[in-house]
Amino acid sequence: MDIEVLKKIRTPVRRAATELSNSIKIEIEKENASSDLIEELLAKLIDKEKQLENVDKDITILNNMDDLEKEIEKQQEYRDSIITCKVRDNKILNKRETESRNTSNTSSRSEKQFSSLKLPQLQTSQFDGNILKFGGFFAQFEAAIHHNSNLSDVEKFNYLKSYLTDEAEIAIRGLTLVQITIQSH
Repeated sequence: MDIEVLKKIRTPVRRAATELSNSIKIEIEKENASSDLIEELLAKLIDKEKQLENVDKDITILNNMDDLEKEIEKQQEYRDSIITCKVRDNKILNKRETESRNTSNTSSRSEKQFSSLKLPQLQTSQFDGNILKFGGFFAQFEAAIHHNSNLSDVEKFNYLKSYLTDEAEIAIRGLTLVQITIQSH
């Protein structure tokens, strides 16, 4: 293939790479930038980079010795700008991902701390040991407490103890949390 044809092929690829790089810069500067869009644009930029590498290699092989140094410098300059863009974008994406994880962990931690500090007032009927009333009691207890993932096993057990009276309370009086663990589902 002729060197001039290869350069004509390279021109729109370079233009596309420049446009992608500029689009990424614009998106990053937005206050509510989309990480998904940045990743998509970055993937396209990487594809253009590979295309340029192939065309540049062919151009370098066909280039005469007089223009070779100048051609390689131009190619390297263009590659450097793409690498700079990729590094900057990856750094920003990683930073956002870390911030997102930290926000999620902080939110989760504060929810657990809140539930530990202030237990909700639940309206569950008490159970006195009458087997005929057990089904209704347990359905309420299970829905309000047993399946509440914000409550620890200790809190669940304390709730259970507080709802038991008479014979049912006597039946578990000697139990401690070490002896009985409420399984979470």
